[in-house]
This record gives sequence, C-alpha cells and structure tokens, in this order.
Amino acid sequence: MTEPIDVYLMYCAMKAHFSKGDYDFTKFGGKTKVSRNSFWKRKDRYFFVRTSKKYKDNIQDYLLANFIIENKGWIGNFSDENYEKWKDRMSRLTKIFKGEITPYLKILKQKENSYLMFQKILTQNY
Repeated sequence: MTEPIDVYLMYCAMKAHFSKGDYDFTKFGGKTKVSRNSFWKRKDRYFFVRTSKKYKDNIQDYLLANFIIENKGWIGNFSDENYEKWKDRMSRLTKIFKGEITPYLKILKQKENSYLMFQKILTQNY
C-alpha cells in the first residue's frame, strides 16, 4: 500500500509537470525537491490519506485523470467522477481512434498502395 506522504509527493511532482514548463514527470521519475516534512504542514492531509486507501495501485492514474481536468492542481476539484470518465475514455480509446481516423482512411482509399500500407500499420498487434 502506498503511504499518504508518497501520494502527496507524487501529487507535487505531477503538479509541477502540469503547471511548470520546465518539469517533466517522466524524465525525472516523479522526483522533486519537495520535502517530506512539508506534508505535515498541510491542512488537507486527509485528501492524501483517503486517496492512498481508496486507489492503492491506481494513484498515479487517479491523479493524472484529475490533473487533466484541473491542471492547476486544486484538490478541491479532484473527484471520483473525473477518474471514472477518464477510465471510460481510456477503455474506449481504440474505438475513438478508429472513429476519428475513418474519414482519413476513405481519402487514402483513392490511392491503393497508401491505403494498404496504412491499414497494415493499424492492424498490427504490439
């Protein structure tokens, strides 16, 4: 189980990623210079406790889904609904992509070689 303080540190790293132009969460592996002691100074620690218990292995996904909606990172706007909508969208991503790419495939059909090559790329399983 992830500790609430670790959820807080991940939150700080993601907040820096979404609100600052010079921090890349992936590049720095979610590490920041935020001190662990700063967690104990926050009055909203309960959010991190609740999140650590409720989402256990999906904490990063929960935070990401909410930062997409609330990129300034105000946790008052973080919600289970944002996370559920994000999970639903991720589960339908292939269908959404195919729906959005279909008009372009119709254009490519006019040029047989281009269409076949593109179709082969889309149907490969990785």
